[in-house]
Amino acid sequence: MKRFNSIKKWVVALGVITLFTTCSKSDDEKVYTPAEARQAIQNTIDGLYRCMQTLNDGSFSQFFYNLVFSKGDKSGGNSDQWVQTLWFALEDDLGRDKIVDDPNSSFVFHKLKATYAWDITNKKWVKEGDSKVLTLKFPSTKEGKTNNATFVLTNYEDTEVTVENKKARYPTRGNAYFTVDGLRVFEVTIDNIKYEQYNNIFIPSLVDIVVIANPFTARLQAKKAEKEHYTFAFSMATSQGCDFGVKADIRLKHSDFDNVTSFQELVKSVAAEAYKDDLRVYTTADVEGMYRGKNKDYKPSIDEVNTYVKTLVFKGDSHIADLKYNKENGKFSPDLIFSDGSQDKAEKYVKDFDSQVNRIFKKFIDNEN
Repeated sequence: MKRFNSIKKWVVALGVITLFTTCSKSDDEKVYTPAEARQAIQNTIDGLYRCMQTLNDGSFSQFFYNLVFSKGDKSGGNSDQWVQTLWFALEDDLGRDKIVDDPNSSFVFHKLKATYAWDITNKKWVKEGDSKVLTLKFPSTKEGKTNNATFVLTNYEDTEVTVENKKARYPTRGNAYFTVDGLRVFEVTIDNIKYEQYNNIFIPSLVDIVVIANPFTARLQAKKAEKEHYTFAFSMATSQGCDFGVKADIRLKHSDFDNVTSFQELVKSVAAEAYKDDLRVYTTADVEGMYRGKNKDYKPSIDEVNTYVKTLVFKGDSHIADLKYNKENGKFSPDLIFSDGSQDKAEKYVKDFDSQVNRIFKKFIDNEN
């Protein structure tokens, strides 16, 4: 359950920023009453639960559960997760030097190009032949009697970097996917990653990655627009309409990442936009202004947070709510302020979050406990 407790904190603190979305069509210039705005928010949270259910019911979820969570038949004393069994055997049967290049622990793709199949009887990997890609064939479950799952890694490229006189290799391109019974359930495509070195730290200056976790497709893009200025975009969608996105524009005070000791010491400002169909939430944070003249351990007051952090909620071209912060029991508590001045605690809309998560992801939570 620990894995899900942090989710609630994010939903409460940032839910109105990243998840307040609605599925209705654009209706520009419409004046929304507070009741209509509240209903749109509630519809969004309800839609979030439906999207969680869609994820849980998808083929990726079942594959991931079988691979990572399920420990299968424990009667023989083997309580390893299926992925652990496969990985440990891979290291033993292929040799660690074929997987990573010690002492740098870098992935060595060119040594792995071949097809390997899981010997179900002897519980070991057997090489079937050389190839231009890496292919692993194995049962999708620990109790499986046929190699109905496949992992393929192709078009992998990386670049060598040196940090503190130690060499390592960072990925720049590649494609990897899993199939179960011929259905592609998970795929990662690295279209491009570029890195820049700042003293002893390598920071991506360009990222373009597409991830398919059936039935979801997500895309992550980030780039260094100019010196100390970064942009970020994330989008996610399914054919059932669970689509949304987040964009961010981040400006830094400097690029001396080695000596950063606090967020406010590094970040100058943040502008973010979350969207779903025609509902958009805009947030700006003047971090430099909020901490100007203060030491790194300074804790801003509620008034300062509300002065330097602005969040506006729009549906179409209509401004329907603001987000403000209060403090309760020593903790920040976000409130929604509607057009008539009335307000709701953001937590009101996620009060049953724990029970919904437990219901939807029951198989994962029960296994973890």
